Amino acid sequence: MSPDNNAETPWQAEARWIAALAGCLGSPSFPAGDHAALRRMEPESPSGRSQIAAERLFAVAGFQPDGRDRQRWLFVIHCLALAGGRHDMNSAAGRVLADISYSEERLNRLLSTDFEVVADVVPRLARLIGSKGVPIDWLPLGQLLRWTGRNETRADHARHRIARAYARAAASQ
Repeated sequence: MSPDNNAETPWQAEARWIAALAGCLGSPSFPAGDHAALRRMEPESPSGRSQIAAERLFAVAGFQPDGRDRQRWLFVIHCLALAGGRHDMNSAAGRVLADISYSEERLNRLLSTDFEVVADVVPRLARLIGSKGVPIDWLPLGQLLRWTGRNETRADHARHRIARAYARAAASQ
């Protein structure tokens, strides 16, 4: 029996879900009140309003995470909402960070192996991205939020992608 060459990898699934969630958030048809609730949400303990908005976003995107993974996805959608749903898989996260003069000191904190640090830094970065109005590839940032402290191999892959693109962009400036 041969393997299914069309099977989606976990990386492809993450990329698809982030794009779907960002697309819904960036859509003019997504309720502004829900978008605002997701921006204000505290992902570790969402209020009723933000929980309803999150469920509506998951439903519209056709995605239903559960358990511990759902909690981490709440962090991802909170950050996507803070950034205005600006996602572009062709805008490497590290390159965008270098382009907006994100300091190496801040980058070091972003690439932390401590989830509490990552959960503090990524929303701040999302606000910065939102204020600059620039699109960014949310896949590695979402992977940091989802995998730091849970699956360091996957989190390390995201860290390396961000650091490599940042270093290359900074070297060319």
